Parts: sequence; C-alpha cells; structure tokens
Amino acid sequence: MGSLRNCETERRIHYRIERSGTRDRVQDLPARGAGDAQTDSPEQTRADPRGSETILLVEDEAFLRQKICEVLESAGYRVLVAEDGEEGFQLATRHERQIHLLLTDVVMPNLSGLGLTNRLRTSCPGTKTLYMSGYPDMCEGSETLRSQPNFIQKPFTQEELLCRARDVLDSNTTGIAAEPGLHRANN
Repeated sequence: MGSLRNCETERRIHYRIERSGTRDRVQDLPARGAGDAQTDSPEQTRADPRGSETILLVEDEAFLRQKICEVLESAGYRVLVAEDGEEGFQLATRHERQIHLLLTDVVMPNLSGLGLTNRLRTSCPGTKTLYMSGYPDMCEGSETLRSQPNFIQKPFTQEELLCRARDVLDSNTTGIAAEPGLHRANN
C-alpha cells in the first residue's frame, strides 16, 4: 500500500497494488481520516518551485510513475519516463539533449537506481541525481541514504517532490555520483 498526497487540494491518493503473475491491479482505497494527516513542515508550506529542465524519471510502479510525471510536467519540466533502470539507461543514451536530473527509485527489478547511476556516470556527466524509495532499509547504508539531500522518502507530497528536485537541480554538486556506502544488496 502507498500514498501520494496532493498539497494543493490536501487530498491523499491511497492505493494498493496487487500483483498476479504478469498483471498488476491498482485498487483505490478510502482516504485516511484527518487524524492521519502529517504535520506540515516548513518545506511543505513553500510555493511549488517550477522549472524547465529535462528530468529522466525511472520508477517501476506504473501508478506512481504516472502521477510523478504529471506533477513534474505541471511544474514546467520536460519528463522522460522509464519503468526500470535498464530502460532508463537506454533512454538516456539515446536522448540527444542534456538530461538535467535523474529522478530514480532505488529498489527496482533488472537494474537498481544506484546501478543506473553508476552506468550513466560517463554517458551523462552533467546529470544530477535524486533518489527516491519507499524501502530505504533494503539498501546497505540506509541511514546514510535517508540523510542525503539527494534522497526523498516515499510517500511524499507534490510540493516535497518539487522542492527537493529544485534543490538538487540548484545545488553545487556536479554530475551523477553514487553516494559512498549506498549499495543495494542485490544490484
């Protein structure tokens, strides 16, 4: 089960993905009550930062991939979309223009987000990375991962995503770099 909160309407989208063989079914769940709402942080009260950069979004859950893409596009970003690290790598290497940000899930089938980052280092040297995960404890160095400015924990709000993406894009870091000590057990 997961959720994605839309700050503009304070509406939460709750869902459960049921996997059966090669088919996935997304089931909408009733919204949680007001008592379940998270306390707003200062980051949640900022205006949504907009941009025009190109973002490569790599997310294996179709529902989240679609919603995140919609959020980014509504904020003015150009979004390239891939469902796993292998597809993301192929898309990035075929793309003729600069990719400014790699927004990638950490734990995915075929090629993890960290594996993708490592493979893109030479072909996309100016690309910055923002990792996202609902399962950061599945990675070695999970405490390090959660404390990084280029990591966002799922579920997140639309505003949290846009603010974090803008922060990473505006940071002084140069290019793709996998954080030391952050490796998925089964890359």
